[in-house]
Amino acid sequence: TKGEVTLTHGQISSLNWPGMTMDFRVSDKALLQRVEPGQAVEFDVLQQGPGQFVITRITPAAVQPVQRAPAAADHKGR
Repeated sequence: TKGEVTLTHGQISSLNWPGMTMDFRVSDKALLQRVEPGQAVEFDVLQQGPGQFVITRITPAAVQPVQRAPAAADHKGR
């Protein structure tokens, strides 16, 4: 691991960022040992300079996103 992670995140209001996918450096490569590719995560990011943002905490999300089932057939009369 080279100490970077690509994250797709929702809007981050405190940074005035819309939802997007972007690469981040991590403060410690060991942080990445706790997460798997494609897994929903929670993270903290710290600005270390102009345009330089570093992940300082990343863990599996407490609640995984719900996988939506295909629309159910009409169940009238049940």
